[in-house]
Amino acid sequence: MPPTIALLVGFQGAVLVVAPTVLNVAIAIRSTGPDDTFLTWSVFAAMVICAATTALQGSQLWRFGSGHIALAWPAAMFIAIMVAAISIGGPAMFATVMVICSLVQIALAWWLPVLRRIITPVVSGTVTMLVAVSVLPIAFDAVQDLPDGTAPAAGPAIAGVTLLVSVIATLRATGRWRLVAPLISILAGCAVAAAFGVLDGDRIADARWFGIPEVPSLGLELTPTREFWALLPTFAILTLVLGIKTISDGVVIQQGSRRLPRAIDFRQIQGMVSVNGIAMFLAGIAG
Repeated sequence: MPPTIALLVGFQGAVLVVAPTVLNVAIAIRSTGPDDTFLTWSVFAAMVICAATTALQGSQLWRFGSGHIALAWPAAMFIAIMVAAISIGGPAMFATVMVICSLVQIALAWWLPVLRRIITPVVSGTVTMLVAVSVLPIAFDAVQDLPDGTAPAAGPAIAGVTLLVSVIATLRATGRWRLVAPLISILAGCAVAAAFGVLDGDRIADARWFGIPEVPSLGLELTPTREFWALLPTFAILTLVLGIKTISDGVVIQQGSRRLPRAIDFRQIQGMVSVNGIAMFLAGIAG
């Protein structure tokens, strides 16, 4: 592929990933109460880790990597349990659980044939729907998280327009426009927020375009508590569900990347799941 085309395709992929990466991290962090320093660092770390994960997925190093273009971004299914972990035990507990669950993800790649018979698509789909329902209270609370003096109707209006545009763009748009539906809905929500005077343009204008943000206090919880052991099974189950979803995505990516039908290469699927484990490990280390 010519370098110019590769650069343009990579730029398109980066634009598609930025919206869900920033949005998922911001929702989770804002719901737990840490300051802007922690939020800025979390978004920065997430973007760097997603970039490294995408690059690693495009290669194959031993049993790591799928050898295909597989864009990476934070999984929305972890938002609710992440909020619970940080609220109960702080960022250190969440980081420790992520490090442990990264080993679960790598183990899933090694024991792929056995676990595929246990965690069927029906099981993983049911868990995903339950997780989506558990995120709704967090979303409703965020609707009223507005500056003092803001009109009471601002929150529902911004959320309603954002949701409406997202639904229309997802259902009616085709091709590339459907892929950028989240970005379009965010821009529509920002326009409504600006109309209500909620959008802080000064912070956007004063923000740096390049640089490394201030690193907050990071660490791991080396003395597990009862709350830690209570949250660990839920994280482990979600990790397995994420792994099964990755397997399905890997099959689709392989089928779409070949002009002629061929048998699925499950070594590449294992490599794809293993890289997800590395990404979770890096996310835990980065706080």
